[in-house]
Amino acid sequence: MNKDRRERTSKLVEDLEDLKTLVLRGRSLIEAAGGQFDHYDRDKYGNASEIGGCIRKQWYDRNVDTDVEQDWGFARRGSHGEKYVVESLLAANVPLLHTLNDQLSLQDDTSSLSATPDGVMLYDEDDPVAVEIKTIDPRVNPATLPRGDHVTQLQVGIDLIRSMTKYSGMRRGIILYMDASNFNVLHQFNVLYDAKIARRMSRRAKTMLRSRTPDALDREGKSTGACRYCSHKERCGVIAAGPINQKVTRSNRGSGLHASVSLYVSAKGDADAAKSTMDACKADIMSEMEKRNVKRLPVGEHVVSLKPVAGRTGYDTKKAIADGVNLEPYKTTGASSVRLEVGSNTAA
Repeated sequence: MNKDRRERTSKLVEDLEDLKTLVLRGRSLIEAAGGQFDHYDRDKYGNASEIGGCIRKQWYDRNVDTDVEQDWGFARRGSHGEKYVVESLLAANVPLLHTLNDQLSLQDDTSSLSATPDGVMLYDEDDPVAVEIKTIDPRVNPATLPRGDHVTQLQVGIDLIRSMTKYSGMRRGIILYMDASNFNVLHQFNVLYDAKIARRMSRRAKTMLRSRTPDALDREGKSTGACRYCSHKERCGVIAAGPINQKVTRSNRGSGLHASVSLYVSAKGDADAAKSTMDACKADIMSEMEKRNVKRLPVGEHVVSLKPVAGRTGYDTKKAIADGVNLEPYKTTGASSVRLEVGSNTAA
């Protein structure tokens, strides 16, 4: 009796549809029917969402086909997270414009940049705020946020909004991160507009787009570890290149050295993120104090001061040499030292 039941149950299980395949197939059909931004050729621009990433990968994405199918899972997670956040903000009567199917799609032939900001918050006509919404893995350390490429994406978006829309006075934006495992966990970062970033990204985009081959473009993914997930890594040559010291292999995993290196990389990421946050907050504080025309201000349990700092004295040695001054007798050489560099071990 039990055997017959098991056989019937097994047959029922075998007859079930493969829901994973059907879900992925259905999602592809939905996205193909959407075609929200199919009105322009994305390959002709440096896209804000990727321009801060590996420049070689961007070139390969535009110029060669790959047999490795791209995993769109993270992008789909982001789209659904964005929808959740936007709908929630609108329900809370936040004046959020140009979202979801009404997003701004901006392409600038002069800068060779494009962007699709997630929204524009408009509490004040004279103070529009760009919004970027991201979902993150629950294992991400909030101290490493905001990510540099996300700040770059927002800065490029603000720059194009200023130059191509009626929101020419936009001077700040928000990056909002939502934990993909707990939608109630949100991290907000306020970012001031910095025109220099968009100018740098414009030069970067033009370099990438005008290159006939990738040979002169850096393999930037090697230093970030992105090569490990890149579908172009074999043709790019990162596997063949390998690490400089072939003794650095998996055998070092779990050692004290491995622990120290991992902690170093993590701490450096925290330090870089903290510096980015400090720079943004510093700009906010100084701007607000200048508006109030004050040099010293109590803020909560802190006192903030603006103090003049004298410029450093320097000497124009090039001009001195050009004027015929012989500086050779005064030349000194400092003690030699060793610089530590920690990159990605592509053989591991």
